[in-house]
Amino acid sequence: MQLGKEFVYQLENSGNKYKSYIDNLPLSSTIKDSLCSGLDKRSGYYLFYPHLFRGAFNVEVSKKLDLLCIAGFLFYRSLLYLDKIVDSQVAQKNINQYLQLSFICQEESIKILATLFPLDSTFWTLWNKRKKEYLEAQELEKKDIVNESYFYTIADFKSAFGKIAIDSLATLAHHELNSDAYNAMLMAHKHFSIARQMYDDVIDIKEDVINKQSNYAIYKLKIECEQQGINFDSLDEVYLEKYAYVLGVSEAILKEAILNFETAVNISKPFIGNSTLWVDANNIHIYLTKTTLIKQTSYLKQIQSKAELSNQKYGKVLHLNEVEIENRINLALRYLAKKLFADGFWEEYLNSAGASSIWATAFIYSFIYNTKNIDNFILLDKIKEYLIDKQNLGFRYNEIAPTDGDSTNFGILSLHSMGINVSQYLGSLMKYQTSDGGFATYHMDDRESLNALMNFDHIEKFDSWEESHNCVSAVSFYLLSHLRKSFEIENHYQLLKSFILSRQKNSVWDSYWWTSPIYATSFIIKAISESKDADLIPVRNAAIESLLHQQNKNGSWRDSFQTESAFYTGLMANSILSSSLSTRRRQVQKSIEWIIENQNDDGSWPETNAMRLPSFKISNPNEVKSWPDRRSGLNVRAIEFNRLFSTSVCLSALNAYGRSEF
Repeated sequence: MQLGKEFVYQLENSGNKYKSYIDNLPLSSTIKDSLCSGLDKRSGYYLFYPHLFRGAFNVEVSKKLDLLCIAGFLFYRSLLYLDKIVDSQVAQKNINQYLQLSFICQEESIKILATLFPLDSTFWTLWNKRKKEYLEAQELEKKDIVNESYFYTIADFKSAFGKIAIDSLATLAHHELNSDAYNAMLMAHKHFSIARQMYDDVIDIKEDVINKQSNYAIYKLKIECEQQGINFDSLDEVYLEKYAYVLGVSEAILKEAILNFETAVNISKPFIGNSTLWVDANNIHIYLTKTTLIKQTSYLKQIQSKAELSNQKYGKVLHLNEVEIENRINLALRYLAKKLFADGFWEEYLNSAGASSIWATAFIYSFIYNTKNIDNFILLDKIKEYLIDKQNLGFRYNEIAPTDGDSTNFGILSLHSMGINVSQYLGSLMKYQTSDGGFATYHMDDRESLNALMNFDHIEKFDSWEESHNCVSAVSFYLLSHLRKSFEIENHYQLLKSFILSRQKNSVWDSYWWTSPIYATSFIIKAISESKDADLIPVRNAAIESLLHQQNKNGSWRDSFQTESAFYTGLMANSILSSSLSTRRRQVQKSIEWIIENQNDDGSWPETNAMRLPSFKISNPNEVKSWPDRRSGLNVRAIEFNRLFSTSVCLSALNAYGRSEF
């Protein structure tokens, strides 16, 4: 997600003013460093918390407001240090150090506030009220939550010192404490605090069980267990987090949290003026909550899909004829139709960002759109509406990911195949073409969103992901080969062509994001067949011959993890069929026979966990020795949990074979 300019400015400006204040204190450099650590965290709005609400009270930027921000941040940090001690997150030997830091922060905060508000100021009455609320929350947290109102009180009172930002602004502005603006901002803050506590409780189930703290997710889990006739007390505490996922408790709470963040924004809108700071602060948490929601529900999708998938083969082919091929195509189309969501999208592959929706839908559609009888099974208009809608914000892996070159490739390719004029979208693709002519996956503009997606507390560069990648460039080459006759992109095509030729190795092209050179090479073969670029035909034919030498005797292809891969067999059969290289008729027929004989009775083909996720610090994935298949992390292979990529490329191969002259 992109933060507003005002937010970014305040984060830097307030951070610098806070550091300057700390630098002028008579403290050791070690303590100063500790007090200034972690200022680039995404929740850094605590550095300028009063600014979030100042629009509601017409408080102008001033030295007083700067000091109020510093005092608020110091008090916030003092509470953080104490919380870490209470939650046993500090080693015994470091407890005194944390206590010292907490005391210093509190002392400095009170000193500043004392200069801003005289002893007879209404502010101190409100201060005592918030202190009482905070202490009451500490006591309430030691007991089990008995109802939602009890939880709301805990959430609101735990953030009592956050409300002091609103109290202090109202006091400085001599604002009526009963006014609509004051009450609205306190109510907005309450919803914000409730939402944050909901999110934290979902994340902290294990920790809160250990520390015997109240937890909203556990409270809701007890209710769910009672409704389903499950004895909660018999559940192993170690697995409470998983039970909350599986029974849908975590998902419901996260959705409830998002509604509360949205309510916090809506309540405040009539009062905060043109400032976007409060909206941005809420949007940060909405994004993080949606990210967590997508990642957690992905785990359930994998379990559900695994239970539904068939591993029973449909049966051997007796006669490879038009009727048999059409029968298998229809069987595959039924499978894809069953997996298509009502809104017109598919989901496939699981990694740290969750399941892909936008990229996956565009990839699958680009392979199957011209399949015989497809209109009888799949609502193409729904897919068209979905992809056009997603282009408005840019093509990407899924809703929470930043835009990327590969999703843009397949998105534009799909829209073009629908007969849509894609000229207005080409600029979004060309931004990924690098100085060497190739296409990268991510652009430097995507760094902030990538950091948020990966939940980094610091700003990380993604150099290797911003380099040209053979596999992304191969799809770009295929796309530009389709578009070059209709659009003025010849310069882009020629630059990419030079890049492609420079990257060929032993007649093929290695893939960055995929486990075999077959992926990149198959798209380049199809690109050359589409462009009919005469000087590239020998290059194409050499690539085909090279990969045919790797074909298994039974007609399939493999990668280094599977002896037989439906995904790579489908890609290879597709690419050779696009070339009309009739001298290889027997090899193609054998691959089609293998594809048919390995189709499952539900219409799918066996999955290949073919997509890998190299670390952004690695330019050459071949340097990585092990690629375990996992749902999260880097230097892993993502899980093809729905078999949709393998099924779509095998379906496409059958369709191409049925229409070919082979």
